[in-house]
Amino acid sequence: MKSTQSLSLSRETIISILARVTLLLAGFIGIIYFARNLPPGELGTYFFVVALSQIIQQFTEGLSKAIKKRVSEVNVNPREYFGFGLLSHFTYSVLILIVATVVHLSGVYNVVNFPFYYSYWMVGIIATSGLFVLTSQLYAGIGYPGLSMWTNTIRNIGRVVIQILFVAKGFGVVGLFSGFIISNIVMAAIISFTLDIWPRLPTKKTINRTVSFAKWSIPNVFFQRFYSRVDVLLIGVLVGGVAVSQYETALKLTTPAIFISVSLGNVLVVKTSGLSSINEDAKNELQRSIGYAGLLSIPMFFGTLVVGQELLTVTYGPAYEEAWPVLIGLGLFQVVNTYRIPFARFFDGIDRPRLNTKVNVITIIIHLVLAIYLGMDFGLIGIVIATIIAETLRVSLYLFISYRKYSHVFINEMVIHQVFSGVAMFFVLNAIKRRLQLDLLLLITFILGGGVIYFTLLVLSNDEVRRSSREVVNKVSSIL
Repeated sequence: MKSTQSLSLSRETIISILARVTLLLAGFIGIIYFARNLPPGELGTYFFVVALSQIIQQFTEGLSKAIKKRVSEVNVNPREYFGFGLLSHFTYSVLILIVATVVHLSGVYNVVNFPFYYSYWMVGIIATSGLFVLTSQLYAGIGYPGLSMWTNTIRNIGRVVIQILFVAKGFGVVGLFSGFIISNIVMAAIISFTLDIWPRLPTKKTINRTVSFAKWSIPNVFFQRFYSRVDVLLIGVLVGGVAVSQYETALKLTTPAIFISVSLGNVLVVKTSGLSSINEDAKNELQRSIGYAGLLSIPMFFGTLVVGQELLTVTYGPAYEEAWPVLIGLGLFQVVNTYRIPFARFFDGIDRPRLNTKVNVITIIIHLVLAIYLGMDFGLIGIVIATIIAETLRVSLYLFISYRKYSHVFINEMVIHQVFSGVAMFFVLNAIKRRLQLDLLLLITFILGGGVIYFTLLVLSNDEVRRSSREVVNKVSSIL
């Protein structure tokens, strides 16, 4: 095991970001191939079954987060936690299989026009995905959060390759399901071999310590999954299918904005867990994470103000030009969201998951009330505004709680410098854009040029960013 309290936040974050970028590219290639070689109905069925499986799988994800937290503490033997995780996940998978069989015998599948054999694939995905999640989180918890992100990336690259081979051979949607399950099994086996940790039967103490965290981490996982997808349900009910497509396509363009924040959070929870387990203050780690969380989301938001319309048109076609206000709104949401992630992971790390549960419940209630009210009056943009307000409230709660605990405001000058650099980039790009007619090549060049302007201004204005830039160059060189 690595010494979790002495992890390099920057090194592990860089490793995680590289993994997420690679993962995004692999997924994009897969989607293009499957969309062109499978009937929309089969591809839609695959996405539906996977989405349903991921919702049901939240129990194992929440439990795995609890195990990750406990094994990241100093002087903890991970074998019993591994054993408890395997026993719990096996029991849960068997229960899902029993429920699926009972539902089949009741005839519900015939009513909803959902073939029973799909439920076997669903159970297979839940069982094998849960096994992967458990081993991956254990790997992160013992001191390898960056490499654990790469296990997910390698799994998905393997999944896409296997699925493409099966689809090319004519197996259709069965090939997609098979590739998903095979990649889960292979990667879980590889991680288990790499860990060299044999599971043991858990003691009562191990079970109690895991359950004390899992009773909050499991609902937190469910709440976050619900919160992240409820907008789509509300838009579909209150506005319609066209609005859903506008929302989803705009959301996908803003996804890279949270790469740094998610990667930081993955490392932060492990390091702060190690520090807090030996009663060392982890405040400085949170401060540093907050400083870098918006490094991508802030320039991306200002970029959407300038070229958002062109980006939608070039990427998806002229029909999506009207989604520009939605793209701007979701870009602003992601700016706020990037600051939520480090706070949530920090409080998990210092063993305060109950606090996250309280914040999540308050946020969801306010979001639902606002989204329904504004959605009925203003449609799609009203729901987006409700989401921004709710997320801003959530981050404000975290800031208030953190201030009460540490008497310190965690939004520092680095965040202010990032905003100023983003504003300056906006004015420069807006002035240049008036003289150009943007095609695909010019649009890519324009976006890259905006990034250069933003980061140049940031490096010139902030000493910490200058030091970190040199550190990143050195660490990327050592990693590669």
